[in-house]
Amino acid sequence: PLKGDVRLRWAKAWEAYYFRTIYTGIWRDLPKLNGQLPILTIRGGTSDTLTASVAQRLQKLLPDMVYHEMVGHGHLFPHSAPQQTAQIIRRFLSEI
Repeated sequence: PLKGDVRLRWAKAWEAYYFRTIYTGIWRDLPKLNGQLPILTIRGGTSDTLTASVAQRLQKLLPDMVYHEMVGHGHLFPHSAPQQTAQIIRRFLSEI
């Protein structure tokens, strides 16, 4: 059970900055990360942003990555399932 109030938040200014400065060499560089640091990827099961095929590609490039899929949730799963999202992240952090 989670203790306390869990809130996930992404400021509008940060989102605008993120999309203005997105790094485009990610697919070339991702394999270099495998085994170098712990990586958790959470995908909304019905997401049309991080598609199932892209998630499979990630899993092939990063076999050491911990992958979790939020069944029944889309791209904004942190908003639709904040408690479940927090549990996944806390579990991951407790195991690294």
